[in-house]
Amino acid sequence: MVWLLHLLEATAVRASLAEAARVLRLGGRCLTTVDKSAAHARSSPYDVTDGRADVTATAAVAGLRYVGEETFVGHGQGLGGGGNEQPVYTMLAFEKPT
Repeated sequence: MVWLLHLLEATAVRASLAEAARVLRLGGRCLTTVDKSAAHARSSPYDVTDGRADVTATAAVAGLRYVGEETFVGHGQGLGGGGNEQPVYTMLAFEKPT
């Protein structure tokens, strides 16, 4: 679920993670990006629905266990303002316990 959760309302985030938990086989993993606005070093005019803590808690309620994370650079997505800073996105991994 890359760059999806920040587009959804909170109820749809819960439903999406619950559906991921439902369809995953035991030991299967779900990956999702979190904190998209924070990666761009700006605030969002909308409700933030992809916050790391909220997504992790919602995944746990859905029966998914946090198993790790990674970051990646959004090359070519400079933050503007004359700087060359590139956003660094965070991806979390959740697993359906066996």
